[in-house]
Amino acid sequence: MTPYEQVCEILHGSEYGWSVLETPAPEPVALALQTQTPAEVATTLQAYVYTQAGSMLPPYGAQESNATILRRCLFYATPKYWEYWTSIALGQQVELPVDTIGPAASPTEWWEHQERLRNRLGEGLCEAAEFARRNAFADVMPIEWRAPGMDPVIYQLAVREGYLPVGMRMFDPAYLQSMPRLKDVRGLDAMQWLENLQYADAGKPAKWLSGGVRNPAVK
Repeated sequence: MTPYEQVCEILHGSEYGWSVLETPAPEPVALALQTQTPAEVATTLQAYVYTQAGSMLPPYGAQESNATILRRCLFYATPKYWEYWTSIALGQQVELPVDTIGPAASPTEWWEHQERLRNRLGEGLCEAAEFARRNAFADVMPIEWRAPGMDPVIYQLAVREGYLPVGMRMFDPAYLQSMPRLKDVRGLDAMQWLENLQYADAGKPAKWLSGGVRNPAVK
């Protein structure tokens, strides 16, 4: 058994209880193993999870612990930023993102920005623990967002971005003033909503009206 496999065996054991799909990335672990034992590396990873999870408020209706939610978000095998988060958890110096990585040009790119803790404009979004909380809540789709004509990706992006506060529900008066409002995105897909946000950034009227109709006043 390699030292990396020993680290994983410790994490997957009964003491720490990581699932077999929750593993640290090999390269940062290999770097840590140059100066630490497998047990020390596993302990460092576990300590990071519990420290970060301790600052989280549990997502609305969560059936799992904060630590489980965060662990899945950061160490689920082979996500896009698996190696990045493993390096952070092990206290290794990594190349920090620049102040902005540029605005997202599509919903897919916006989603990837958020995975890197960057917002729609490419700027800093939030801490890892807070993003894990938002991300878990984004999977709990309210009934009104599952109605015909609603694009659930808009809801997910908005929650992850912080536009729709975690825990807010339709009966909350603030819900009607949140962004995006249901009436403004009904009939739009995520790309059309993003274009409306880009037009707003430029001080222009919305390109797309409710129902997915092109605004005739905007070229």
